[in-house]
Amino acid sequence: MRHFLILAAALALPVAPALADEGTSRLTIGGDSYVAGSDAVSGAVTGDLFAAGSTVTVDQPVGGTAHLAGRRLAVEAPVAGGLYAAGYSIDVNSAITGGASLFGSEVVVNAPVTGNIRIFGADVTLSAPVEGAALLTGSKLRLDAPISGDVIITADDVSFGSEATVAGTLTLYVDDADEITVPGRVAPA
Repeated sequence: MRHFLILAAALALPVAPALADEGTSRLTIGGDSYVAGSDAVSGAVTGDLFAAGSTVTVDQPVGGTAHLAGRRLAVEAPVAGGLYAAGYSIDVNSAITGGASLFGSEVVVNAPVTGNIRIFGADVTLSAPVEGAALLTGSKLRLDAPISGDVIITADDVSFGSEATVAGTLTLYVDDADEITVPGRVAPA
């Protein structure tokens, strides 16, 4: 425990002045970037990004995986690895080359995901292609994009847009299956 406290103190010392001056602290080591503050904006990252703040915006490409936590999260630049995000509002508006795991109240995905996607939210909209499988949970869920793999949906209210297709198996877990209509083009029998 003593070694951990010494390490934490050593890391905090060079960051403290930046926090006082800008309201945001940054540290880069081994190509990975660590950003924290009330309005954390990533900047260019060659490796992985670890960012936390009230508002976190990925505004420059991330060369590795992005790990985001905050109230309002926005991905506005490509992420070459995976995306892990937890917050009240999550907007993904640029491509994710790996998989994505998103935990939020309002989750909107408007850009393609190359890997698998997992979304856990209250109000969920997926309107961009997913090249892998999808696990989608929400109170209100709208699927309006092609998914190349299997899809599992758990939701109270599910709707399918004109672009929704599932190449794999579609599994729905709903309270009243009679209230959900799956168009034939979404998941052909």
